[in-house]
Amino acid sequence: MEQVAPAVRELATIILKIEACESGEPDDNAQALMLIVEKFRVHLSKLMGVSGFQALLARALALASSEADWLASVGVAPDAKLTGFHEPAQQELANVATDGSILLLARLLELLFTFIGVALTLRLVQDIWTDAKIENWHSGNKETLA
Repeated sequence: MEQVAPAVRELATIILKIEACESGEPDDNAQALMLIVEKFRVHLSKLMGVSGFQALLARALALASSEADWLASVGVAPDAKLTGFHEPAQQELANVATDGSILLLARLLELLFTFIGVALTLRLVQDIWTDAKIENWHSGNKETLA
């Protein structure tokens, strides 16, 4: 399996940091990831339906869990919410849990880049996280995405 492109990993890290700060829990990346997935679920379910987002998230999780074993116990419910994520994330070392969170988010972003395109995905990210300064990120990483 191909590694996540560094530019995609960087974007996932930016989003995770912003969400962690916005949630008031800057050290709880597991909670931040749950909030990120929920925000994507709300927005993308309008476009692709709940079952469409559920399938997309399940695929991202399958890709990520092949690289981070502890994600294998995580699931996606029929309502497209992550299940069983917080507990195993709490059991891992902080850096391992953070890496797994970034990996799952990066895989989700890669799938979105593939299915709806880079421009629309970045617009969605900017709409959800208005503090994300991705204009500079995007201009410097166009060729290195996915």
